[in-house]
Amino acid sequence: MANQPDKMYKIQKLLPIIVIFILAGCMTSSDLINPFDNVINKLPYVQPPTCGFSNFPSKSKSDPPKQAIRNTFEASGIQLQNNVRYQEDGIDIYLDGYNEAARIGFLFVDYFNFDDSLNYLNKHQKIGTEVLSAHIKGFEYKIEEVDESIKRSFDRFLKDKDKVIQKRIDVSNKLKKPDPFMLQLKNLSPQKESEALFNQYFLEQYLIELNEYFNTSRTRSPITDEILTYITNRNFENPIEKNALVQLMADHSVFDRFPICKTAFEKLKSIKSDEEFINHFLTMRAFLVYNSGAYQLSFSDHYNLVKSNIMENYPLDEWFAHIDQLDELKESLLVSKAEIERLLESSKKGKKMIAVISSEDPVYKFTHKERLPIIRKYTAKQDDIYDKLDQLRRNYNNKNGILEEDQEIYHKAAGILKEEMEAISMEQRKEIEKMTLQKLDREVKVFIEWANGNKSRFLF
Repeated sequence: MANQPDKMYKIQKLLPIIVIFILAGCMTSSDLINPFDNVINKLPYVQPPTCGFSNFPSKSKSDPPKQAIRNTFEASGIQLQNNVRYQEDGIDIYLDGYNEAARIGFLFVDYFNFDDSLNYLNKHQKIGTEVLSAHIKGFEYKIEEVDESIKRSFDRFLKDKDKVIQKRIDVSNKLKKPDPFMLQLKNLSPQKESEALFNQYFLEQYLIELNEYFNTSRTRSPITDEILTYITNRNFENPIEKNALVQLMADHSVFDRFPICKTAFEKLKSIKSDEEFINHFLTMRAFLVYNSGAYQLSFSDHYNLVKSNIMENYPLDEWFAHIDQLDELKESLLVSKAEIERLLESSKKGKKMIAVISSEDPVYKFTHKERLPIIRKYTAKQDDIYDKLDQLRRNYNNKNGILEEDQEIYHKAAGILKEEMEAISMEQRKEIEKMTLQKLDREVKVFIEWANGNKSRFLF
C-alpha cells in the first residue's frame, strides 16, 4: 500500500500529457477548419470602370499567388499536376493543381475564370454567327459615318472656306506640324464642282491621321503593321471602304494574339474583288474576337489555342462552322458559384480535398472592401506631394495657362511630383503583395493539415 500514493502521483503528472495528446488528435480531425471555406463571400467581381479600362484587372496578377500556392504544396511533400480537368458531381472545370493519389489540389478563382465576374461586359457579347453579323453591320455603319463626315466638312467648306482654313492653321500651329490638307484646300474653289477633289483630299488626310494615331497610341506587332500597311496601300474602288477597314484596326490586339493570322492574311492578299476581300477580312476579325459570349475567354490560353487550331486546320470560310468546339470548352474553363459550392461540399465529406482560393487584389479599387488585406492610407510624404500638386494647379489656373512657357513649367513640375508619388505607390503595392503571399502561404499550410485530418475521419 505504501507505493499507492506514488502511483497516483505519477498518473497525475502524466494526465496533462495524455490530455494534450487526445486534444491534438481531436484538433487534427475536427477542430481545424478549412481557411477557404468562406470563399463564396470573396468571389471576384469587377464593377464597370467609370472611364476606360485603365483599372481593368491584369491576368498576370494571378501568376504570383498561383505559384506561391504550388510552392507551399510542394514544400509539404505534395506534387501537383497543373491544369487537371475535374468532372464529378455535376462539376466540369480545370483545376490549377491536383494530386490524384493524395486526392488534394486547388482552384484559383479570379476575374478570368469566374463565370459571374464580368457580367457587365458579357451581357453585351454576341454568340454564334451573331458576331459576324455585328461586324458586317459595324463596318456598314463606319462607311456611313465617314460619308456623313465628308459631307458635313464639304458643306462647311462651301459656306466659309476662309474659316475652315484658318481653323486648320490654328491647329497646325498649336501642334507645330504641317497640314497638307490645309494647303490643298487653299488651292480649291468653294463650289460644287470641287466636291470630288475635296473628298479625295479629305480621305487622304483622314488616313494619315488614323495611321499617326496608331503609331503613337500603342505598340504594334509585325503582323498588325503588315495588315495595316497592305490595307492602306491597296487601291479600293471606294476609298471610304479603305478608311472604314483601317478604323477596324484600332483594336489590333486581336491580331497580335494569333500568329496564325499572318498565314491567313497572306491568302487574303490574292483576292482581287474588293467585296470578297472585305467579307473575308471581316470574317477573320469576327472569329478572332469571338469568345462564346464570355469576355474572360478572350484572355484564356487554352481557349485561344483551340481557336488557333481551327484557323490552322480549316479554310477561313469554314471557321464559324466549328465554333461549337469553342462553345463546349466554355463550360469547363469557367467556374460557376454552384460548382464552387459543390467543391466545398466534396471537401467537407472528405472525397476530394480542393482548396478554392479567391483572388485577393488590393490594387484595384473596383473590389469588395472586405477582401482587402489592409486598408491603404496615404503617408505624410504622399500628402505633402498632393499639397504641392494642388498648389501647382492653383497657380497655373490663376494664370489661365495662357503662356506656353507656363504650360511647360507646369507639366515638368507636375511630372516630377507624379513620378515621386508613383514610386511611393509602387513600394506600397510591393509590400501589400508580399503580405498577401505570406498570408496565403500560412492558409494553404492550414488547409493541407485540415485536408489530411478530414480525409482520415472518413476512412473509418
